[in-house]
Amino acid sequence: MNIFNRLRVIFSTRLLLFSLLITVAFIASCSGNYGRLVYNDNVKKAFETYQLPPNHTYYYSGPDALPDAVIGIRNEYRLESKFWKPVEPTQKLLKNWFEWRWGQSRDGFNFERNGQDILAPDGRQIGVWYAVKNWKEWATVKMINDKTFVVSPPLSKQKSSRKEI
Repeated sequence: MNIFNRLRVIFSTRLLLFSLLITVAFIASCSGNYGRLVYNDNVKKAFETYQLPPNHTYYYSGPDALPDAVIGIRNEYRLESKFWKPVEPTQKLLKNWFEWRWGQSRDGFNFERNGQDILAPDGRQIGVWYAVKNWKEWATVKMINDKTFVVSPPLSKQKSSRKEI
């Protein structure tokens, strides 16, 4: 019986150490080259007053007439994505989007809108993000190299299994 208990302790200890090693490896791989979105009321105001930051290339995600989100990427960076479509955000286009998608709905519901900075892992501001919902929880920013990155498009909880990267 004593040998059985010793074997069980050895096995349990090794299993625990192996589990800790796997956990540390998983955490290290997840903390890789990912940036983030950070709320910025000035970004929200810029979109809502049609005064978008210059020196940015703009993209949208979602239906052409009713996009879910618009991002502006600083010209010195490159977005790699098949889900974002380039757009020239004229005042007329933004006004249409606000009236039809981002404004009040016909039943009086006022959509939550937010503006955010897109930040690289080291905190550099690489772009801006504007969306009608809080998609922040479902979006990822992954740096491919120092100047190229991927931003996942807005996803709902039901669609969150779709991968951009």
